[in-house]
Amino acid sequence: MGMLLQSGALRAQSAPAQGAPARPAPSPPITSLLGRVLMPRPVNASVDSAKDLLAKQPNDVSTLVATGQAYDGVWQFGESIALYSKAITLAPKDARSLSFRGQRYLSTRQFDRAIADLEVARKRAPQSFHSLYHLGLAYYYVGRYAEAASTLGQCADVASRAATPSLQSSAVAQCDDLHDGLRFALASWRSAALMRAGRVGEAKAVLEKLPTAPNSAVPEGRWYIDAVDIARGRKSDTLWSSVQVNGGGVLTIGYALANLSLVRGDSAKGCRILRELVAREEWPGFGYIGAEVDLARGRCSGVK
Repeated sequence: MGMLLQSGALRAQSAPAQGAPARPAPSPPITSLLGRVLMPRPVNASVDSAKDLLAKQPNDVSTLVATGQAYDGVWQFGESIALYSKAITLAPKDARSLSFRGQRYLSTRQFDRAIADLEVARKRAPQSFHSLYHLGLAYYYVGRYAEAASTLGQCADVASRAATPSLQSSAVAQCDDLHDGLRFALASWRSAALMRAGRVGEAKAVLEKLPTAPNSAVPEGRWYIDAVDIARGRKSDTLWSSVQVNGGGVLTIGYALANLSLVRGDSAKGCRILRELVAREEWPGFGYIGAEVDLARGRCSGVK
């Protein structure tokens, strides 16, 4: 699933081969904070293959996690949460399964459960990008903006000292060894949280400390780099509406711009973007969830 920055694989799923056996129906949908039914995708070959392997070794923690991630790829988070839960039972000290389950509680809008899992995961793996990043998002979604900024900062401040970062995925990356895509993701959400906490000067400082010529080898990282450059005034704020990469770029850049607009007092623009984001289909995306939370809290009540 790559960097996992978008709260679920937003890439298009491959169609089943002609003549392939019928697959089980998708898991029941969940309901958004706005009352919208959020539909999962059908299982695909990756899920079928993972299930076959799991049937042979049902108590292997790595296989349980891999199968959970296969279900994540088709947005069937009820199944993946159950698999991560079993992995936690088998290996209660393993922070990985707790962190993955916490992320999927975010996907299913169970924010308090996400926080509970991710706080424990942070204690067990205090330098894990995955745990700190998703815990910061969980705090953000429940309106604990100062804690969100602090948590993201715990990872970001260490990341800024990495001299030669690797290209590891977010699932295994450590905070002192992050590439620019992950660093900019931390900074984008950290600055958003600081703005919401009324600490606009600090938010600006966080963004200005980032390099002016970053590099990211993955699309998700590029989207966060673009979002930061819009906030820094280095790119046009019309970029978000022209991004066409499975919706992920629209969500990432669009939510960052919506938040920036709201903080600057342009409620009409910010609310228009929020409404456009939740009209899309990519409901596991973090930008989608952020927009959904804002609208559900009445952030745009009375704003046309």
